[in-house]
Amino acid sequence: MKIKHKLSCIFLIFIMFLLMVFLPTKVQAFEESIKNSTGFAAVNLNFRQKASSDSKKLGTINAGEPFLILEDKENYWKISYKDKIGYVYNQYCMINLPDVEPSIIYNITNADKSIYKSSGYDLPDVTGKKLYKAGKTYNEKLDRKEFIVPVSYPTAKKISKAQSYASKDGYTLKIYDAYRPTGVSKKIKNSLSVLYNSNNKVRNNINYSYGKSGRQYYWGQGWFLAQGVSTHNTGSAIDVTLANKKTGKELAMPTKMHELSTKAIKYYSGSVAKNTKNYSKEMNNNAKKLDNYCTKAGLNTLASEWWHFEDRNAHNKIYQYLKKGCSFQPNKIVSK
Repeated sequence: MKIKHKLSCIFLIFIMFLLMVFLPTKVQAFEESIKNSTGFAAVNLNFRQKASSDSKKLGTINAGEPFLILEDKENYWKISYKDKIGYVYNQYCMINLPDVEPSIIYNITNADKSIYKSSGYDLPDVTGKKLYKAGKTYNEKLDRKEFIVPVSYPTAKKISKAQSYASKDGYTLKIYDAYRPTGVSKKIKNSLSVLYNSNNKVRNNINYSYGKSGRQYYWGQGWFLAQGVSTHNTGSAIDVTLANKKTGKELAMPTKMHELSTKAIKYYSGSVAKNTKNYSKEMNNNAKKLDNYCTKAGLNTLASEWWHFEDRNAHNKIYQYLKKGCSFQPNKIVSK
């Protein structure tokens, strides 16, 4: 009897082991739990009693307003907002990325001193200026001062994957920009246009690139700053580079961040397929690594800027609802 009992116990332990190994388990999407992170309404958002579009409406959260995330329930978040507990549809929301991805290095220069240049020339009334209202602020959840970095929730999940790929190779993402209000985008675009019209070198380096064979390719201003609503304006894009995970030192890239010219192009022409065979002669090995991490994570690439990656699906969802993009300037978080 004792032998049978022992065999039964061993069999049960074996079955439990198999279940643990082979049954799917819910994997945390981020480095840190989303609980007690700051969320932002990307659009005017219905605040409901339950996680359902048919549930009683408790109110409206205006675009840009922060709230405390308590729990993730698939396409809904359980949140705390103005001393009420309820639910919001998270596909129309942004999350403060440092709350869930604290190992990424954040250097949001537009919230401090913008570093935009074109062919080495400053953009008038932009370069060196603070373009966002908030700079670094104390983050209770992280217990440190950190930039406010709103990102579309679906986009944040892809950024997290890219960070995990980079981390395995001893690197970390270093993000220079994410959500950008439409008013700021317009200011930068207009400034570049002034410089473009007044400086022949800037104009030539924005208009033309040259392939390995010496063939000339035309680009133009629209490749370097969106002329309409940008993926940055919906929190669905990042400007990013790579750094050594241990030292924080940036890897050498084709240009400095935010150099708006064909020196920064990823592909030899804007009209070719976006694959590694069509990399420009300007792309170095470090930029290729960055491209691999981000595209493998599901982010879309851009032909003209080695640093820009976007989530077009997330952008389209918000853009269909808000054709002008988001214009709010976040200056507060409620993370704890």
